[in-house]
Amino acid sequence: YHVSVAAFGAMFTSLYLVRREGTVTGVLAGAILGVCYSPSLAPLFAFGALCGGIVFPTSITLGTLATFFVGAAWAVYTQGISTLSGLLPAVLAACIIYAVVDKLFISEKKEEALAVPKAEEAVSSRVGLLDDSAIDSVRLYDTKTKIKAVCESFNALSNIFESMGEMLMCPNEEDLRRICDNAFDSSCAGCLQRESCWEQNYRRTDSEISEICAALQRDGSVNMRDAGEELCGRCPRLPDILDEINHNACAYASRILQYDKTEIFASDYATVSDILAGTMARDGREYEYDEALSKKLCEGLADTKTLSGQLKAVAVFGNRKKRIALSTASGFDLERNRDEILRVSRDICGKRIVIEREEMLSDGAKTIILSEAKKLTVSVALRTLRADGETEYCGDTAGVFYDNEDRFYAFISDGMGAGRDAAFASGICALFLKKMLSTGNGCEATVKMINGFLRNKGSGSLHECSATIDLWELDTLSGKAAFFKSGAAPTYVLRDGGLFKIRSKTLPVGILREPDTKRISFDVGVGDVVVMVSDGVTQGKEECPWLFDLLRGNISTLGIEKTAELVVNYAKKEGSTDDLSVLILKIDKA
Repeated sequence: YHVSVAAFGAMFTSLYLVRREGTVTGVLAGAILGVCYSPSLAPLFAFGALCGGIVFPTSITLGTLATFFVGAAWAVYTQGISTLSGLLPAVLAACIIYAVVDKLFISEKKEEALAVPKAEEAVSSRVGLLDDSAIDSVRLYDTKTKIKAVCESFNALSNIFESMGEMLMCPNEEDLRRICDNAFDSSCAGCLQRESCWEQNYRRTDSEISEICAALQRDGSVNMRDAGEELCGRCPRLPDILDEINHNACAYASRILQYDKTEIFASDYATVSDILAGTMARDGREYEYDEALSKKLCEGLADTKTLSGQLKAVAVFGNRKKRIALSTASGFDLERNRDEILRVSRDICGKRIVIEREEMLSDGAKTIILSEAKKLTVSVALRTLRADGETEYCGDTAGVFYDNEDRFYAFISDGMGAGRDAAFASGICALFLKKMLSTGNGCEATVKMINGFLRNKGSGSLHECSATIDLWELDTLSGKAAFFKSGAAPTYVLRDGGLFKIRSKTLPVGILREPDTKRISFDVGVGDVVVMVSDGVTQGKEECPWLFDLLRGNISTLGIEKTAELVVNYAKKEGSTDDLSVLILKIDKA
């Protein structure tokens, strides 16, 4: 009946292992079984198992439905409507049958185990302790938000690459000009009109070839009308020249297609596995229940007269970022009691706390979620200049952004080469960094995706496509920071009057099979200044004394904005002709 038994077995086994052995085990099993079934469809089973593991604690039915729809979306995206016969019926059957099996043989046993009463230490207060289900509901809300953000991120990347792919199927302007010049050179070598065209009227002939090149880039081919009446009347070999140009342009485009056959997202399964495993590991630690701190907060809130009788229960959880879930009585006024709740929470937890959100329940009660606030903030000064003689493209791309988990990122990417290709490579790095890191993915896995894309896809041409990456990650909650450097210029850190240099001898991404990336970790504090530059500033030198002296002597007096301007101007005076970028980041107290 055209139903794939292999797909059914892979999906059913993945869901079973998610339920019995944990989400990480199920996701990894789904990825492995998916590769065995069809490499291009491996993410279908991995993402399906992930959805099941996330939603199963809430509802088995919803979990299996989520699994099917995520799998269906991926299947249609990668293989088109043809998956409606064979693959999707198998996945649907696996989800339905698993839901029945789980209800009959797994859920009942779990309910019986949960029915056994647990001995709990009594808390002598009028505010009780919330059970794990409250934390589970917070986790479900956060997971939905994260999945939505990840889906939007991948969808945005997909749309961008789809439109980009159409543009990059055509040779660039430099390649087309070379094709035109070669065709004219081969035909004009023995022509009697050569002296008239190339020696007496060189500028006119060169302009006519430029018009032919522009028409070739616009339309994909050229004809006699594109050459102009004057050239048509003057050149008896023009029809043969245009035929050669069209033939060579077509052959070159075919070679581009030959080099452009790798899938963007499904090509690196190890990276997808790292992203999924890393996400689950981070999520698991962020929902650990802190029993001792919960009891202290219960007692502190119970001793507050204004809150007495208005709060029913509380739970403190989280590892890196402390969060608090409060259950209130019906009619509780948050605005009226905000300051008191934040004061008690800050005193008990020892951290600055802010209101994250509140949810109204059907009986008029509320669930209020509080979270630890950022300790640090960052002031930014950014300057970028194009290389000498370049009016359209800049090979450097730099930027800053926050993710949804209170981490700050700053980056500079320098595309190798010059002009369009360099701008493309650095722009791709910037796009991946912003889209992937802003949704909470890890830096190492993101750099691997960038490396795989640049190495396999290239710039849509036969030219090498590589770029440096200088990425800085700052945890604004703890002050822990790390650099991820791939072929990047040195970075400078100014602290307490001293200036320190951070460097690594690594290669740009897009060259090796595995990215040559070095991670350098350190802690930062209020007042520290981090200075990131592209190699156009240092001109590729390991030592740059003028930059060292300029930074140490001006940041504290002129500020970061004027100092950034000084750096690029001085680099120009020192003879730099490359693209220039400088990022100066000052750490402040939030």
